[in-house]
Amino acid sequence: MRRVEENPLLSLPRPIIEALFRSADAEAGRILRRVERLKQRLEPLRRELSFRRVPRLEPGRIVATDGSKSSLPSERLGSMFGIYTAGRMVFEGAKLKAEEYTAGSLSYVEYEEEAGFDTLLRLLMAYAERRAAVEAIEKYDPEFVLVDGPFFYFRWGCRYVLDVELDTEEFKTGRELVEGVRDLTLELMRTRRAVCVIKRSVTRAIDGWLIYSRGEGSALGVSDKHLMTAVMPGGTIWA
Repeated sequence: MRRVEENPLLSLPRPIIEALFRSADAEAGRILRRVERLKQRLEPLRRELSFRRVPRLEPGRIVATDGSKSSLPSERLGSMFGIYTAGRMVFEGAKLKAEEYTAGSLSYVEYEEEAGFDTLLRLLMAYAERRAAVEAIEKYDPEFVLVDGPFFYFRWGCRYVLDVELDTEEFKTGRELVEGVRDLTLELMRTRRAVCVIKRSVTRAIDGWLIYSRGEGSALGVSDKHLMTAVMPGGTIWA
């Protein structure tokens, strides 16, 4: 018999549960009204944007790459430690044909700023991701490679670690690491086969265009991602 796990919310005192449900109901109503108002404001813009339907094609060979790292460094014996990984999956249509991973670590004794350590770890992860993507193009000759995030997502904080000395096999300084990630990224872009998947975009370029062309009163106050989700039909691209 399958065991049903108890909802931890139900272990709270009844008055708290009732208050939380009332609050959730009120929030749902507010969000619904907010969405309806935005929908009305988007109607004029929807008529101005042109979308092109993507033809249904038989999927070919596709590679997907991604990476991960320690969210926080582990501090032991006066040092910071962190790990990173990167991998790629090769698909022929919907079938997985190959799956490959790599991993590494970073430790630093004297670097005191946690943000700087995180930047170095993020750069090492980005380098592993980019190398996995470039090598996949050379090895598997895919139609395209899916890359997690923008091409230059790693750029934040780079200038603060340029002079940091590293004790890794490939890089001796932060500058060498930054330049290595940059060069691999440019090499990947030049293949014209890389497609960035940006899931958490907060850009408001369309709002910027509306303000520039029609004045501040025309701004919608929402991100491009939210706006496109609301107006773009399924199976289309904005062209």
